[in-house]
Amino acid sequence: MKIAILGRSSHLLNTARLLHNQGHSIVIVGTADAEDYYSAKVDDFKAFAEVIGAVFFKDKNLNSENRVRQLIQSEAEVGVSTNWPIILGEKCCSALTFGILNGHTGDLPRYRGNACPNWAILNGEEKIGLCVHVMEPNQLDSGAVLARTHFQNTNETYIGDVYKWIDEKLPELFSKAINGLSNGSITPKPQNSNPDLALRCYPRRPEDGRIDWKDSSENIHRLIRASSRPLSGAYTTLEGVTRITIWRAEKFNHPGEYSAAPGQILYQHEDDPLIACGSGVIKLTGISLEGTEEGLAKKKICSSFRRRLI
Repeated sequence: MKIAILGRSSHLLNTARLLHNQGHSIVIVGTADAEDYYSAKVDDFKAFAEVIGAVFFKDKNLNSENRVRQLIQSEAEVGVSTNWPIILGEKCCSALTFGILNGHTGDLPRYRGNACPNWAILNGEEKIGLCVHVMEPNQLDSGAVLARTHFQNTNETYIGDVYKWIDEKLPELFSKAINGLSNGSITPKPQNSNPDLALRCYPRRPEDGRIDWKDSSENIHRLIRASSRPLSGAYTTLEGVTRITIWRAEKFNHPGEYSAAPGQILYQHEDDPLIACGSGVIKLTGISLEGTEEGLAKKKICSSFRRRLI
């Protein structure tokens, strides 16, 4: 098939490479400015387009008359997209014979919108969904689903693990959808229209990773896992002064009953500091301390057990 690549992220660039290697014709590549934590940037998409001889453009507004005309002139049969920064309209979606397919990290119709795998970790979901669906004009993550798979979410799951899985699985899912459309083996399945089944997720910002030690150890652990690399990390401060970024942690079973203020540094266990929460205890296994070498961060935190994280 003749394909238009429209979007951002390494997931999409990996998909484009796979589809090209499978013999599909990538005729146009469109992208927009990448988020800071994306490993694939605008220049990576441009370089890919140059290598395969596809038309390239960078433009956030895919709904403009110029871009719609460009899509039509490309004679692409289907669009493949992830992470486009704005909702697409009628003219854009109808410019291609099979429309535009979107790769979405949510178990549609559940988890529509932004930061869906992060919210799934925060909400303690048993699994995180990944779907390829047909975009509907002027709608958010609606449209019939062509392919779906899941990632099992456990207490050991960090957001970086999910992103790595998406990098591996989304190209396969797009390939399945594209080939199924091409040979007629896939029938799009409309999403359940019951509004009670939908969950709209809104964007998260770096400051949302601030830890409230009055919260439970369960919720704090989820926040750390949902905010870790490649994102900016969950964070706190030492006595309200020095910023501490927490990359990895474990819930810890304190031996016997105890009394401690939330945020209090209890003691070291196997060189890792133990922190009291509103309920339960967290063991910090991976941290960065502002202005301190990484290997010395834990020692500095545990230099006095009267200290607190705020």
